[in-house]
Amino acid sequence: MRSVVPTDHVELVSHMYADMLASNRCHFEEYFKFLRHVREDLGYTDNPIWLQNEYSIASQLPDTESMVATSTILHQRYPEQKNFYIASLCSLTRANEQEKVKELAKELNNYEFSPENTIFVYRQLVLSGLFEVAIEFLYQQIQQKPTNEGLNMEFHRASVVAATAKIINKEYEEVFDGAYVQYRHNGQQKSTIIDASNRDAFLIGLKKGESTEQNDWRGNLETYEVISIHNKYHQLVERIYQDIGENKFNSIHAFQFTDEEMQGGNIINLLQDITGHDSDWQSQQRERERKYKESEYPFSIFLNENSLLDDIYNHMFGDFKYYNYPRNLFVQLYEDEQVSLLELQPVFDLPSVVLAFELHLKFNLGFGKFVVPDSLVKVIECFIQCEQYGMASGVYQSVADLLVPLDILEGDGWSVTRFKALLSWIKDSAEIIQVTERLNQSHDELFKESSYITVFYDCLSLVMKGKRLLISGDMALMKLFVNRCPVADVSYLASVKFPEQYSAICQFFMQANIYGAPLEADYVLAEYTKHSSGKSSTFNQCKENFCYNKSLFQVVFSVCQGIMDAPIVNAADELVVEGLLSDTFSSVNRDIAYMMLQTFVLQTRSEHFRRIIVSTFKSVYPLS
Repeated sequence: MRSVVPTDHVELVSHMYADMLASNRCHFEEYFKFLRHVREDLGYTDNPIWLQNEYSIASQLPDTESMVATSTILHQRYPEQKNFYIASLCSLTRANEQEKVKELAKELNNYEFSPENTIFVYRQLVLSGLFEVAIEFLYQQIQQKPTNEGLNMEFHRASVVAATAKIINKEYEEVFDGAYVQYRHNGQQKSTIIDASNRDAFLIGLKKGESTEQNDWRGNLETYEVISIHNKYHQLVERIYQDIGENKFNSIHAFQFTDEEMQGGNIINLLQDITGHDSDWQSQQRERERKYKESEYPFSIFLNENSLLDDIYNHMFGDFKYYNYPRNLFVQLYEDEQVSLLELQPVFDLPSVVLAFELHLKFNLGFGKFVVPDSLVKVIECFIQCEQYGMASGVYQSVADLLVPLDILEGDGWSVTRFKALLSWIKDSAEIIQVTERLNQSHDELFKESSYITVFYDCLSLVMKGKRLLISGDMALMKLFVNRCPVADVSYLASVKFPEQYSAICQFFMQANIYGAPLEADYVLAEYTKHSSGKSSTFNQCKENFCYNKSLFQVVFSVCQGIMDAPIVNAADELVVEGLLSDTFSSVNRDIAYMMLQTFVLQTRSEHFRRIIVSTFKSVYPLS
């Protein structure tokens, strides 16, 4: 829609034009540009609805500059409105305007916050590095709502995260007014908050371990010994732990087992029950994993939004079985379409950019100039802040051991160091593009709930422009759009761009439980030798890869032939060969399995091996 109204001033027809744009989602991009033009170029800020709408659209893009400008105007013009105050605080936090956030924090006492708003505001203060202000704010809110579970649990988390825990759990050498002191009174342990106007003021000035004597109101001599000195926050933490022990909260419980319950291995079942991982959950999880493997469920169903990046690392490089489409499917696809993958610019989604980064570190691969949406960068930046300031999750030690080590930066943990390196690599290697087309799609609730899906749809929008290729780590989502745009995964991209190193990459995939890649028989035989001698190996991963990637049946035969050609072949070796052949035959229908049988029988030189092949086929497909 093109404006036919004056663009150098605002009048009634301008409002009519804006209403027309706002009424149709297809024109949201033009609507946003119009609102910015009116505010920035014409200086018109008298319409609060326009300012709110510009802020709302800017927060979805995200356009931090517009968020700050509109929320600041709204807050200054309507200081009594709590929502405008929170919006301004959020915008300034995103813009890393720490000093302005500090000034805005002075107005916290002007508003009454719900528990949900309290937690949101607390986290904004933490992300801005205002730890003491944040802790005091949360503490005061809990004093007003002492039984609210969400607030208490947020303070509990703050007490174990480094940046805030050092404030909450700080120990002092000398008693001061307002200190939380544990002491012995005539040998009996007590605790109190020191008040200079009360009788216990005589403890002020004493150091930890010091004693004093005082007469009580009857004149009797009493002794006082200082045991520990903390602040009021530590007292609240003790009360929260006491409430947890008394099971006053729904989200966290303290469990006590009887000696009878601990007998006979019941502890495993008890732990499964209390964590929600009972037999029903395990059955549902197996079904989810099956449908994921068959590309019916997206990878994202296994990821927690609050620990998204850590979960991607733990699932992609941990014990979880992470599946890619077999390479031969992409080979056939690009041959049929007569398209050269190297002529297309890759657009990475979240899982694929993580995998490409780790391959870059391990094999020194350069993927060239690729594309990512700005929402992907924002997600990584957000999780770096979360890991640093109070909402850390964590990566398994086995994952950290598998990947190339990085020097841990002072004050940062493994995840923060990794995510910072990932972000730096993206900024150095990628073209980062802001996506506006997402506003034209009806996925509002979906975007609010999942930044993973948001990034994916942003990638899809970018692929639709120019000669680009969607590189995704999610088979189910790729399947939805394979007929609309070029798609591939990191494994296939690596096979085309780095053929000399692809064999080593596939071996790394086996270590990481990443399936679908082709394997060489010599590598599998070497892993079997390790496996049969009791050493650590990836032979079981190789077997899973054979079951999943049916195109590797010829490699399976070569492995079996290699095992049977060994100087010494025992019954255990033959069982392994039968198992490999059985899995291969059962992974396809009878007609295809029979064609494999004929090929194997013609290729083998050993009559004994030929009998094993035939008997295994008959056990899988008994003759009628």
